[in-house]
Amino acid sequence: MCLEVREVSCEQCQAAVVVNNIAMAELPWGALHSLQACCQVAGIRKPIIFEVDPQGCPFIIKLSAWKDHENSCGYRPVRCPNNPNCPLLLKMNLEVHLKECEHIKCPHSKYTFTFIGNHNMYETHLETCHFEGLKEFLQEMDDCFHEMHVVWAQKDQEITFLCSMLGKLSEKIDQLEKSLEFKFNVLNENQSKLSKDLIEFQRDTSMLNNDLSHINAWLNMGILGSYDP
Repeated sequence: MCLEVREVSCEQCQAAVVVNNIAMAELPWGALHSLQACCQVAGIRKPIIFEVDPQGCPFIIKLSAWKDHENSCGYRPVRCPNNPNCPLLLKMNLEVHLKECEHIKCPHSKYTFTFIGNHNMYETHLETCHFEGLKEFLQEMDDCFHEMHVVWAQKDQEITFLCSMLGKLSEKIDQLEKSLEFKFNVLNENQSKLSKDLIEFQRDTSMLNNDLSHINAWLNMGILGSYDP
């Protein structure tokens, strides 16, 4: 197998990194840009050398299991669910941070003023929060509203589908009207032509009858003139 050597830029420090690993070379080149690694300066010297952050995840896994491991890795950087302004955390430290976080919100903040405080203040607030005693009712109302939104979305889809079908039906009706109009025009033209042909036929028949009358008259006169008793 050929060893492919490529040079990329580190997303953390913008330093040039040479990829000369066979396993990495087997990856599609576009996948290399999605890989994330933390690095730090290994020493103060020129040229500057970078090494993998020793505080990062120590596990070595196959590339095929990389995605599954990343989702459950305790070293994965996460954000505090209470406030995006909290510093970036490691997943394994999130539980401890939540107990010490100073930006915990009231679970019913969408119904009232926004409460923000630490864990102890949060527990005290829940004891006096008027909406805490109504949380089951509020949850039922939220569920009802959610179901209504789902039904409305379904009805909107049905209405959109019916409008589409009506549009297609209208197009077909227009096509049928144009087709019938064309056929009626052809029928009128044929009827007019047939009427003209019939009039000409009647005129020719009348002229033929007149000619026959004259012939009969001449024949009668010839017969009477040749008879001499």
